[in-house]
Amino acid sequence: MTAVNDDALWLSFGIAAPARRALVGAGLFTLAHVARVSRESIAELHGMGPSTLVILDRELASAGKSYGSKAARATQ
Repeated sequence: MTAVNDDALWLSFGIAAPARRALVGAGLFTLAHVARVSRESIAELHGMGPSTLVILDRELASAGKSYGSKAARATQ
């Protein structure tokens, strides 16, 4: 089980619970964490859907960040 507020940022972006759990389970708690791994790797996480990827794309761009290289993998 995740600690309280581990997914607070993702919740504030309107990301659904399964995707929030996937991000937290992979150790991705901030946009900086997401920017270290590839979009493809995040898309492969169980619970991650296309609408969440659109949200992450938007939020990363808004923060002036982008996804990491294809070699960078998220783990779950």
